[in-house]
Amino acid sequence: MASRPVTIVLCILVLAACAKSDIRVAKLHLPKTESECVMSGGNWQQDFFRNFYCFMHTTDGGKRCTSSEQCQWACLGPQDACLGPQNAVKSSKLVGACSENDADFGNVVYVENGNARCVNVE
Repeated sequence: MASRPVTIVLCILVLAACAKSDIRVAKLHLPKTESECVMSGGNWQQDFFRNFYCFMHTTDGGKRCTSSEQCQWACLGPQDACLGPQNAVKSSKLVGACSENDADFGNVVYVENGNARCVNVE
């Protein structure tokens, strides 16, 4: 009879571990050469600074997220999340969306652990 409470506790712990939403996703591999890029389904492009890079689409773009660990590239939040004097949302409940591609330019709102991190990427 003493094993029944232990079994119940173990079941609760297993269910709690399964319910955790912070599942890490395999990150997008960024090819370094034009041939690797094209073979991977990307587009070889030149940026404003005349540097070449591989523009890749993700397969999880638009998926809800609270951290970039849950996305192939990054978890992005709404632009208005960075309004205010300190450019940060002091909330652990911000939900973003996984990025559609690997292009982070301009004012970018990264979501990490439910908080906004506002960055100007050039």
